[in-house]
Amino acid sequence: MKRHIAFAVLAMMFATCGLADVNEPLEEVVAVGKQPGPKLWRVTHEGRELWILGVLSPLPKKMDWDTSAVEAVMADAEQVIRPPGVSMSVNPVKSVFVLPSLWGIEKNPDKKKLKDIAPPELYARWSVLKEKYIGGDRGIEKKRPMIAAYELYKEALDDTGLTRNAGVQKSIEKLIKRNKVPVVETGVARRVEKPGNMIKKFKKSEIEDLACFEKTIERIEVDLEVMRSRADAWAVGDVKALRALPYDDQDVTCVEAIMQSSFAEDMVNELDLQDLERVLRDNWLSAAEDALQNHAVTFAFLPIEELLSPDGLISELAARGYAVRGG
Repeated sequence: MKRHIAFAVLAMMFATCGLADVNEPLEEVVAVGKQPGPKLWRVTHEGRELWILGVLSPLPKKMDWDTSAVEAVMADAEQVIRPPGVSMSVNPVKSVFVLPSLWGIEKNPDKKKLKDIAPPELYARWSVLKEKYIGGDRGIEKKRPMIAAYELYKEALDDTGLTRNAGVQKSIEKLIKRNKVPVVETGVARRVEKPGNMIKKFKKSEIEDLACFEKTIERIEVDLEVMRSRADAWAVGDVKALRALPYDDQDVTCVEAIMQSSFAEDMVNELDLQDLERVLRDNWLSAAEDALQNHAVTFAFLPIEELLSPDGLISELAARGYAVRGG
């Protein structure tokens, strides 16, 4: 769960403060139109039920997810448990004065370009993929390797018929609102009182993000077909196929690049985010056990790796004696 820290920081800087998201393409995915998604996992204890949807990214961009199974649970649910994560907000008054410092936040320090930073062999691989999926955009050459890699990844997904945001969570939030179901938060929220200081530290920080750059390039070179197969498997509810397909996530490498920097260390101390992985895990498990002890029906949604992994959150519930069915 270390990724929650880095993702939240980048989201705070690139979204809250106003920045954009940080030769023949493969044939588009076949999972289009109305699709069921995977069946819900069911955890029970003395007649009480916790129903869990495993969510995945990326997914087919033309997919229309069939929400009927979730709607049926939501109609009876006494509460919804949101997945663990980190949310950050900034002081709205002070954020106005931060805007001038945002200039150049995506760019490399000292006006360096990617060809000045990346080894020649790695830059050559980047250039091939850039030409294939982005074209002649020269502005991207001035961006930090991590940010350039993310933009390339988004374009490659788009050309393959995939998207990181297929609207599944948005559909869930609509159902929560429609059914007026109380929500249990399991994440950690922090308010950044001095966003300008954080942005200045990020711009000056030496982040070894070439590892992230290389891992993202590698995934685009060899893993797009697997990502497409995994997306199709989720769409049609083929959990057996999801278990069999490898899951090689460059996000872990990218997060490690951020977490090893002095910037991340300062931010963790300033925002009191020490031992975050344990805190988030304990928060969710505590909410799940409370649901199974005190509520007839509860709905939750989690990254599907938490349901499939032998050391994921669902395996922990099973180890604590709760009956788990699904997958």
